[in-house]
Amino acid sequence: MPWTSGLKGQLKALFLEHEGYFGAVGAFLELLKMTDDL
Repeated sequence: MPWTSGLKGQLKALFLEHEGYFGAVGAFLELLKMTDDL
């Protein structure tokens, strides 16, 4: 089905666009957790 492959492409693009943002937030939260342990 052609429309499903188009949808998958859009979802992949959205995921990749947000992955950098969530990765940065995750790294920041990990840093906060590490400073709490000190």
